[in-house]
Amino acid sequence: WKCRMESLLVCKDLWPVVSKKTRPEKISEDDWETMNAKAVATMKLKIDKSLLQLVIDLNDAKEVWNKLSEILQPSNWKNAAFLVRQLVNLKYRDGESMSQHLAKFKELQNKIKDTKITEEEFHSCQLLSTLPDSWFTYVVKRSNAIGELTVSKITDILLQEEMRRKVNTKVQVATVEMNKARGRSKSRDPQRGKSHERRNCFHCGKAGHLKKDCRIWKR
Repeated sequence: WKCRMESLLVCKDLWPVVSKKTRPEKISEDDWETMNAKAVATMKLKIDKSLLQLVIDLNDAKEVWNKLSEILQPSNWKNAAFLVRQLVNLKYRDGESMSQHLAKFKELQNKIKDTKITEEEFHSCQLLSTLPDSWFTYVVKRSNAIGELTVSKITDILLQEEMRRKVNTKVQVATVEMNKARGRSKSRDPQRGKSHERRNCFHCGKAGHLKKDCRIWKR
């Protein structure tokens, strides 16, 4: 969006009110105010209605531009992490348009640059890009507790999470084995304790007890 919007404002000779910190002396105050109003109107007309509600009360071109930049291209490492991941996973496939592939590569590069992350944050994003989805998502969710993103902090989080998952796996395996053992114990000859009920007493010949328990024998 930024490239297209900037190009539009340049074509209309309105870009200076966004790019310049102060009004150039060669431009009168009235002309500057007119340029500002036109630039604001141009941007508001070109954005989606959902975004319009977020800038509808702004009347300064630079403020509108900065607000849109904040919404559409947030300058934080989370956004950069997803962009770097896309860049790392970008692969050219035979038969595809090479120009489109290169354009996509350049687009991702520019978006990463626009996030204004530090070199350390970029290396951290590279590390995150080597992880499978489950690990990548886990670290991103933990981002509120990370603060400044560094390779060292991510390393600590990953090692701690690995240890936690190993412990959980051992507990789960032990639980499964315990349940299996209980199942085997219950399934072992359920009539074992009742076997004597099917045998006849060697003394009186009656069923249901053994000779040692026979009342007649004990008399």
